Amino acid sequence: MKNTVTRRSWLKSSGAALASLAAAGILPESARGSSTPAGASKVLMTKKITPESLVKIYEALGRPASGRVAVKISTGEPGGHNFLQPSLIGDLVRKVNGTIVECNTAYGGKRSSTEAHMQAAKDHGFLDIAKVDIMDAEGEFHLPVKDKKHLQYDIVGDHLKNYDFMINLAHFKGHAMGGFGGVLKNQSIGVASAAGKAYIHSAGKTQDVSQVWSNLGEQDAFLESMAASAQAVADYFGDKILYINVMNNLSIDCDYLLLIHQPFNDYYGTWRAMEEAYKAGKVRAIGVSNFFPDRLVDLCQFVEIRPMVNQVETHALYQQRRPMPSWRSMASSQGRGTVRTKRPIHGGGMKSFPGISAPEGAGTFTSSCAASRSCGVRRNAVT
Repeated sequence: MKNTVTRRSWLKSSGAALASLAAAGILPESARGSSTPAGASKVLMTKKITPESLVKIYEALGRPASGRVAVKISTGEPGGHNFLQPSLIGDLVRKVNGTIVECNTAYGGKRSSTEAHMQAAKDHGFLDIAKVDIMDAEGEFHLPVKDKKHLQYDIVGDHLKNYDFMINLAHFKGHAMGGFGGVLKNQSIGVASAAGKAYIHSAGKTQDVSQVWSNLGEQDAFLESMAASAQAVADYFGDKILYINVMNNLSIDCDYLLLIHQPFNDYYGTWRAMEEAYKAGKVRAIGVSNFFPDRLVDLCQFVEIRPMVNQVETHALYQQRRPMPSWRSMASSQGRGTVRTKRPIHGGGMKSFPGISAPEGAGTFTSSCAASRSCGVRRNAVT
């Protein structure tokens, strides 16, 4: 797509080094130092995920953190456990004399205010290893963006001005909207103020946190906005930034998404319990799985908080052609985006099934029905 900032082009244009700590040994440590095309980022990988290996891979990058160093992580929602543990990152943070930085969230939860966010950081042990700075505690400012397709600027926490160097230290995991975002999501949504998060999620429609969940951008527009805002932060720091992805405790979903697997037994009672967990800030989103349109419509009519996600299975041998238009209509009629796959089944993926054609929208996706707050549309291709 013309003038679209992709993950690949963003990484190249940043001119920065990317380091990945991979739980699966896709590349051996001997791959360090392999030649890369001119202008491309150098990618280093190791199978070891320990405090020592984290320091070693930082040193292998050959880009020492200097001046006032911000270490951007996710402090983790209270009740969750899959954030990067202080015991893992502590040695690296102390070595660079870094400050752990974060910004407040745009959803309810227990990190939407500075006071509550600092308490979460304390409870999770981050104050034991370093200072913690909630960067939008005292305001925000704008960074210029190169790709103005959706955003006119990037809105980031005002305290970003206090740092000379950033280590983007990300837990590479799944998310209901951002997919496997890694350092890109950590640098875009993560560095954005609460208003900035709303601006990115809505693909430029609103900066009002109270309005964002009814003004979500379509999935591609959201991802392009994420890339544009991440590039703005990369441009701000120039060569004073580096990236480390830690691939452990992987999931394909948001860490705090609860789903009812099927509409059996007392699923209304289950839903009421999930509503209470959501209102208490224990989960970020609640939804359903394997609900046919009639069951989904019925549930939506008689609950306080309507499902934010409807997870539906489709593949070559279970194409669900009849309910597909209804699911698509329910999502689009509520302004939550359209139901389609990011990468439809094609090529070699269909050769095992002669005579079977993939329907439009085939794949594994989630669609939201009318919700007080929606996680939008998540689309994962099946190949």
